[in-house]
Formats: sequence, structure tokens, C-alpha cells
Amino acid sequence: MRPRSSSMVENQAVFQRLAARYDAWYDTPKGKALFAVECACLRLALGKTPPPQPWLEVGIGTGRFAVALGIEQGVDEATEPLEWASKRGVCVRQGLAEQLPYADGTFGALFMVMTLCFVRVPLQALYESARVLRLDGSLLIGFVTYDSDWGRVYMQKASEGDLFYVSASFHTVKDVVALAANAGFYVSGNASCLLESPDDDVNLYSDPCKEILPGAGFVALKLSLAAHHQEGGRRL
Repeated sequence: MRPRSSSMVENQAVFQRLAARYDAWYDTPKGKALFAVECACLRLALGKTPPPQPWLEVGIGTGRFAVALGIEQGVDEATEPLEWASKRGVCVRQGLAEQLPYADGTFGALFMVMTLCFVRVPLQALYESARVLRLDGSLLIGFVTYDSDWGRVYMQKASEGDLFYVSASFHTVKDVVALAANAGFYVSGNASCLLESPDDDVNLYSDPCKEILPGAGFVALKLSLAAHHQEGGRRL
């Protein structure tokens, strides 16, 4: 796992200032292709039986994934992206992943899509996710893997001072599973995609697979609360 940067506040300011530029990337040919395959990967990991409503996306940004996945609520630190998400019909609030502004047991599902790499204290964010989830709820984490060609490309961007990724900290699947376990979660579903090189034609991107394949650039993990499994579904 790449050492965490001290410039998280500066990065939040970048997303605040350049929300339109960040959102516009999803309308490029590559942005559209990546968005489509990553959404498909998240849906595959989520499974055929959806978690109970309501759903929340942590680090919602401009709301593209929330709208595509049917997520009704979102929270983000930067207010400018929240305005975009609100215009797309999502109910939004400002707040930190490490200090979610919601009551215990509020949500049936939480989503973190390309969020964990920007969180200051990932373990605390996962504790907070566990707190606001229903005991029978699920946490979906989608992330670019540290030890893939895609991860290396993004880390190269970061080392070169890319405005959006200079403070990002990418993780391996093992990293995320370990963090999740420490916060009281276990893996109850997964999927992966982007086995292709970042330089390949976007038309070559294959459909996601319902397992974690070596070298996959994007992985989706469905996490469930261990307390629910151990207590037979009763809230503690």
C-alpha cells in the first residue's frame, strides 16, 4: 500500500474547484467505457438479491455512480460535487467518511466507489460504515488495485503531481479485506474487471467476472457484518 500523502485537504479543495472537469471525464470514450464496466462489476458483486433500502454512497462526488446504481442518498466532503449530485436527483449531505452524519443502523447498503483511496483514515471510515449500517446490511467497496497495471498508472499520475490523484493511496485486495475484518466485516461477495492494459482500446474491455482474478485493475467487494452472521440476524 502506497504511503499516505499529507495533502488530503488540498485534494479535497481540488475536487471542490474542479468538479466540472472531473465529471466531464466520464463523457469521454474511455470514461464511458470504464464507467460501464465498473458499474457492471459492482452490480455483479452486489448479487441478485439487493440489500434493503435505503442506500447511501459515501464519497458520492457528482453522483454518476449513485444514479446508475439506484442509490438514493450521498455524502461527500466537497460541496461543489454535491450540487451536481443533487441536480441528478440524489439526496445529499456534506460530511466526512470518518464521521458520517447519520444515526446508527440507518442504511441497508453503503457504497464506496473509488473513495477509499482518498479517505484520510480508512479504518475509521469502515467503523463508521458499520455503525450506520443495519445489522443485515451490506457495504460495497469498488477500488483500483495497487498491484495491477491500472494501479501503477494511477500511482505514476500521482507521482507526477496529477491534481486528482496526488494524495490518493491505493490498496491491494488483501489490504482492504484486512481493514474490513478489523472493522467487523467479512467478504460475502466479489467481482473483478479490467484485466486489459490501460493502453488497450476501450472496445476490448471484457465483462466483469464473479471472482477476483489476478491482475484485475478494478475489484468490487461486498462486505457483511460479522455480528449479524454470528448472532443469527438479531441486532445487538
